[in-house]
Amino acid sequence: MILWLSIHDAKRTQTNIGNIPWNSTRLVFPIPQREIDANTKLVQNPGY
Repeated sequence: MILWLSIHDAKRTQTNIGNIPWNSTRLVFPIPQREIDANTKLVQNPGY
């Protein structure tokens, strides 16, 4: 829970997390395949 809040806060305030830029694709989680199957307008996040 704390990690998710840290990532959300870093994106909201545009601050880096260590050496990772706030807008890095490494901070974005994959969209579950079942969600993509249910909604064809969704596109998987970069890097997954």
